[in-house]
This record gives sequence, C-alpha cells and structure tokens, in this order.
Amino acid sequence: MHSFAATNMQRVIRRDDSIIITKKSDPKARNIAKALNFALSYGASSTSLKHTLQVTEEEADAFIQAYFDGFPGLKEDFEKTKKEAVKRGWIELDSYTHKRYFFPQFSRMQELWKEAMSYYPEDYKTWPKEKKEDFKQELKILYPNIWKDYMILKGSLERKGLNYRIQGNAASMSKLACILIYNTFAENPNRSLVNVVHDEIIGETTVEDSEAFSKIISESMIHAGRYICQQVPMGAEAEIANYWKH
Repeated sequence: MHSFAATNMQRVIRRDDSIIITKKSDPKARNIAKALNFALSYGASSTSLKHTLQVTEEEADAFIQAYFDGFPGLKEDFEKTKKEAVKRGWIELDSYTHKRYFFPQFSRMQELWKEAMSYYPEDYKTWPKEKKEDFKQELKILYPNIWKDYMILKGSLERKGLNYRIQGNAASMSKLACILIYNTFAENPNRSLVNVVHDEIIGETTVEDSEAFSKIISESMIHAGRYICQQVPMGAEAEIANYWKH
C-alpha cells in the first residue's frame, strides 16, 4: 500500500501519470508515503505534516490530496469515523469482536460543550452570517478560552477514533493468529511462541521443523486476517533465522 500511495502522490505532484515508485527505485519517496500513511491515521494536518516530512505546508497539502486521491472514499470514511466517536464517546476497535474503547473524559467534554453553547442566544441560528461572525469575535474577546478545553478533548477523541480501530484490528489479527499457531503445538512439542512485536510473530522450533513451522505461522496470520479484515486481503511473509530477523 505504501508504494501505491507514493506512486499516486508523486504522479499528482509531478503531473506525470507514468511514474511508478517502489522500495528499490525510490526509497525516499516511499518512506515519505509510509510516514504520511501513519500520520494521517493519527489525524495529522498539513501543519504537523510539514514538520514530520520536512517540507513546506503547500507540499504537505499536495501530499495529503494525492494520498486521498489514491484511496477514493477514505477521506469520507475518516470524517464519518471522527463524527461517530465525538457523538458516541466510544470507538469500536474491530468489527469482528466488537470490542470498544470508552473515552474516559467524554462526560467532561459534553459539559464543556454545554457551557460554551450557553453563551449563544436561542435565535442564533437565524442570524445572518455577518452578525454571527461579529458575535463569535466578541465572545473570543470576552471569553478567550471558551472553546479551548473542549477542542483539546475533541481533537484527542477524533485522533483516537482514527487510530484505535487500526490498532484494534491489528491486535485482534495477531491474537487470533497466535491461537491458530498454538493449536498446532500438539503436532510437535518443540514448537513455541517467543514474542509478538506489533504485526510480527516470533516462533521457535528445531532446524528440521523450521520450514513447516514458518509456513504454519504465515498461513495462520493470513487466515486470521480473513476473519478480522474481510474487505482487504492481508499478506504475511516468513523469515527463518537463528535470531529475530526484523
């Protein structure tokens, strides 16, 4: 996905539809795409991205636009997810187990919203645009921090809404894969699970069993992916070594 995102970004920026970015051909462009992918998953803006990618804000805007152009519907999904998190106060971590994360400061966030809205008259929505803007500016002068605490909490919840579902799905896939792998241990008592590092599962066995066990680990991860992430195929590659080969 990172190479696909990098290709689309560079095609838009350079205005050349023939460009193809891969890990070997242009590692720098691919690394930018990788950083952008993670940053947007945390709800990053062009202002924060310019520091992360060490580019101008205009270039960061171009990267973001190219990224969303490469994945149609993703921007709308991000906005929908953030709105649902702010409305409900909780986030569904994955659609398979339906586990939820409840925002501990949601009640406080609602209190701040009500307090801020109490300064607005009942007929505010019927006012002309110019009058609304003047009133907002007056509120900022009288109550400079009226929205500050609320927006801090809201921003935190929105970012969690985007990122936690990614982390939640990944965690559920890894846990299910470990169960599937563990179920094969009866076949060979030499097999064991050493560690799980994010999306990597480290196992240990004899040299003679290494090929068979590595195949079981990768197939178990792919199988777990089909359960948890049903719309996008998940791949897994195995490495055999005398130590953790990252």
